Amino acid sequence: MRVAFAVAAAAAVVASIGDLLMLWVANALRPGFGIPTPPRGALGLGLALGVAAIPLYALGYAAAAARARPALGRGAEAVMLAGALGAVLGAYIHAATAWLIEDQVRGVSAAGAPLDGVMQAGAALTVPWAAAALLVTLASAALAHAARRAAAPRVWLVANPAVATLLLGAAGAATELGRAFVVPAAPNLAHVVFFATALRSAGARVAS
Repeated sequence: MRVAFAVAAAAAVVASIGDLLMLWVANALRPGFGIPTPPRGALGLGLALGVAAIPLYALGYAAAAARARPALGRGAEAVMLAGALGAVLGAYIHAATAWLIEDQVRGVSAAGAPLDGVMQAGAALTVPWAAAALLVTLASAALAHAARRAAAPRVWLVANPAVATLLLGAAGAATELGRAFVVPAAPNLAHVVFFATALRSAGARVAS
């Protein structure tokens, strides 16, 4: 279990670095935003990091479901499935976002705020985003329920991926740089928080 959480936490860090590299490229294209031009290859590296790392979240969700099984029963399998499907969708979303940014670099589409670009991309991005958000929310709700039942770490009440994403997004929304970098990267940053807290609590008494 500790190995699974460690791998997932490291993967979330790698994916977050990939996010920030891609956002650096996207935000450097915005007129008047004042972001230095990133080095050549930053977009490709950001794409590769995220696509390679995000599927490994499935290991962390499987370990979390196993930890919470006393409260979830057969629902633990649903958490594993939701986590695995969300990880696959997350990798696709990461790749599709990189392709969108590449179009902006080449002048095929207009540069703008990262989240605006996602909305303008249409169903190719908004539908997977909505599906991934639903899966993560369902898994997070189940894990928070387990935490309330003292079958999982209490910190999961606020450090689960859904709540952590909202908290990070709210904090990032306070500044222009936060809206440009933290808000779009919040889902992967939230998984850093979740898997890191899971790793720290692995092997500890749940009720402590």
